[in-house]
Amino acid sequence: MQLYNTLTHKKEDFVPVHEGKVSLYVCGITAYDYCHIGHARSAIVFDVLVRYFRYKGLKVHFVRNFTDIDDKIINRANAEGRDWKEVASTYMQAFHDDMDCLNVLRADEEPCATDYITQMQENIAHALGLPLCRVNVKATTEEGLGFTGSGDGIAANAVTIINTPEE
Repeated sequence: MQLYNTLTHKKEDFVPVHEGKVSLYVCGITAYDYCHIGHARSAIVFDVLVRYFRYKGLKVHFVRNFTDIDDKIINRANAEGRDWKEVASTYMQAFHDDMDCLNVLRADEEPCATDYITQMQENIAHALGLPLCRVNVKATTEEGLGFTGSGDGIAANAVTIINTPEE
């Protein structure tokens, strides 16, 4: 089988990195609205690929993530007067319902972006070659950010993560 390699910009014979095993990581939906035809197309393409690999006897580990925090999710939550977690949960379930109707298999794992925020922050800092500074905010005021508490401090030329108190 040949697949298009976006790195080389060519169709190439598919050869697993590890003999007999295939790992697939697929970007899933941003959970702020109901599915559209593009979501279905992507899900069906990877469903067919996973089924084919398994049919050929390969052990497949299939991961498809959910983006469960995003400006679009927050905007929808604010517009509807709901918590962003509730909005994301609603549309992740709708995605499953729709894909079940299409007989698309579930991924072996479906991590949510919010489960990996710390790792993403660390990877960004590492990729930029900058230190990662964490600052904890103890309070907010009407004017904005209030008093900073414990942390490594805000540094120039650093990736700074500001943790605000839960509302």
